[in-house]
Amino acid sequence: MAGSRLEKYGTIFSRVQGLLRTGAMKPQNKPLWFDVYECFPPHIEPKRLLPVPDAPLRSILYDEDVIRAKFYKDFGSPGLIDLLDRNKKCISKRFLEKYKELNGGLDFDEHVYKRTVDEINAGSGSVKELKVAAEREAEIKMQEESEEFDEK
Repeated sequence: MAGSRLEKYGTIFSRVQGLLRTGAMKPQNKPLWFDVYECFPPHIEPKRLLPVPDAPLRSILYDEDVIRAKFYKDFGSPGLIDLLDRNKKCISKRFLEKYKELNGGLDFDEHVYKRTVDEINAGSGSVKELKVAAEREAEIKMQEESEEFDEK
C-alpha cells in the first residue's frame, strides 16, 4: 500500500481492502459501498488498463445551441438567471421563441437571426435594453434576498 496511488496499480476496492487489512483504516470507518462490492463484485474488474472502447462520440449540439451562442456572442451574458423562477423566461429563451416563430424551426439562418433582432428592437425595446432590464431585476431580487437573510 505504500506504493503509488494511481488507479492503474489497483482499484479503489483493493486499496481500501489493503488499508483495512493493515489496520490503517478502522472497520467502522470503511465506506458504505465496501460490503456491497465485496458480496457482489463486478464481472469485469474495473481497471484502468482495460482497453477503451472505440465507439464514435455522438454530437450533443442542438440547433438552438448555435443560435444561443451567436446571441451571447453579440449581446453578452444576461447576468444572473434564477432557475427556480419558472414563470420568468430568460432573454435568450425569449429570443429563441421569436426566432422559431419567424423561421418555423430552429435551423440557423443569418437572415432570420438579423430579422429577429430587428423585430425585437422594433417591438418591446432593443435586445440590449432587455439585457439591462434583466440585470436590474436580478440585482433587485438579490437585494431582497439579502435583506430577508439579514432579517433572519
